[in-house]
Formats: sequence, structure tokens, C-alpha cells
Amino acid sequence: VAVIDGATRKVTQTVPVGDEPHGVLTDRDGKRIFVLNATADDVTVFNAETLQRERVLSASRRPWSLARSPDGRAESAPRTRASSSAGDKAAAKHRTRAERYFKHGRYSYAAIEYRRVLKLLPRSTPAYLRLGQCYEKEGLLHMAREAYAAAEGRLTSLLGWMPENSVALVDLGVVHRAQGRTPEAIRSYREALELDPGNATAALNLAELYNGRGGYGRARQYFERVVSQGIESIEHAKACHDFFIAQRMPKRAAAMWVEFTSRFPESLEGRAFLAWSNALSGDNVRATAEAEALANGDPPVPL
Repeated sequence: VAVIDGATRKVTQTVPVGDEPHGVLTDRDGKRIFVLNATADDVTVFNAETLQRERVLSASRRPWSLARSPDGRAESAPRTRASSSAGDKAAAKHRTRAERYFKHGRYSYAAIEYRRVLKLLPRSTPAYLRLGQCYEKEGLLHMAREAYAAAEGRLTSLLGWMPENSVALVDLGVVHRAQGRTPEAIRSYREALELDPGNATAALNLAELYNGRGGYGRARQYFERVVSQGIESIEHAKACHDFFIAQRMPKRAAAMWVEFTSRFPESLEGRAFLAWSNALSGDNVRATAEAEALANGDPPVPL
């Protein structure tokens, strides 16, 4: 919690509190300050004059705000289960729309939906992260930095009490990378892989990061790691494909698509990439056969 001089508007002192402080309230006399620590499920009480901590009060699970009761005491006011459930459902609808807009490159519309998610779920770290990416794609760099900073604060708080959360480490790496902090991003991705060696997103992000810096040898190691683990999404497959093609390895790309389409034969996009990779590698017979099978709605061409 920051102490601000009202005249100069400068921070004169900071006071450590609990995890994710989410509300501040004083008693009627102004002698005590109550700070709600959302993820710690408690309230820290300070002496308003000395700023010394007097005690910590237990609160309900996931306390949401502070309010002064009629008898003058400050108490936690958690959200009701019904309103929380309704908010979660509405947020899920906005999140689905946002992801659809983002996937199709309509970033301004996606940003609108993510802001709606945050109105319902103000502590949604993934929404802040995606919102930052939307702003970055739109060239609104100042707004992107603000969104990334909000995401980083929440991720840091989360990792403070769940340091082995590999998903949070990957997200933190994304924030570091977006803000140009490459060494920190590498560190976060590597820590995530140490905790979860099968984390394909961490491996892919490392591969793309090294590839962008010209470290093609290291990049290939991580791209191959993603492939060897069994690619689960078309987005990951296309990222590996782009690298193999850029490195003039069309046969490696074709082999990857063979494996992918054998696992996901219903993926029309995967089969189209397979035909293309075969053509680039000089296997025009198979490329033509796969393209014709795809056009006719037939199953993939067997090896």
C-alpha cells in the first residue's frame, strides 16, 4: 500500500501487506486502516498514525470488498455464490467471443470483449494478458503496457504463494517477452519446463524466441521437442511448419504433418498443409493425391 503526499502527489512511503490487496477502508475515527488481502483471505489492520501493523483478521474465502457496518466496524463483504456464478457464465460468453475475434485478427473487437470479461472478473489474469496482446497488435503500445503490467502484478502475486505453477510461469514469460525482457522470458519458460517437461507451450515459446534471435540450433531443439511430444493443436503445428520451411526442411515439415493428420484426420487445414509440404519437398505425386482426396472429401491418403 502506498502513502501519497496530498500536496506533491508523490509516494512518500510504502507499507507491505498481504497477497493481492484489493480494498482499503478506515474506521470512523480514522485511527485504523483496514486492507483486504484477496488471495490471502484476510484483512491487515494498521495504526493510521504510525503505519504499524496491529493484527491480521481472518476473512471468508475469496473476500471481494470492504464495507463499514452500521455499528462502525469494517468487515469483509464476499460475493454471493449466485451472483458469482452468473458473472462467471457471462464472462465465459465474452471470453469465447474474444478468442474467436482474436483468432481471426479482429483485435479491436477482441479487446472490447476482454474488457467486458474484466468488468465481470476484475482479477482475470488471462484476460489482462490477451488484452495487452490485442492493444499491441493494434499499435496501442501505452495501453498494452498497462494491461501487461496488470497481468504481471497478478502473476507475481500468484507465484508468490504457488511457485510451482508452470502455467503462470509461461504467462509471465509472455509478459516479459512482450515488454522486451528477453532474459527474464527465457528464465520463466525454462522454469516452467523444469516443473512440467511436457509443457508444449513453454517449449514452443522458447523455440520461437530463439528463432527470432537467430539461434536456429537451439530453436530447432525446442521445435523438435514440441513435435516429439505429440502436437495437440493446429496452431502449434503451423508454428513448427513455418520454422521447418524457413530452414529449408520441407521433408521434415511433411513428416510432421503426416503424424499430425494421422492423429487428427478430420483436420482439413492439417491435410492442406500436408499436401503443400509434400509439394515443397518434391513429392508431387503424394501432394496431388492428398489435394484431390481433400477436395473430394475422402480420407487422408495412406502412406
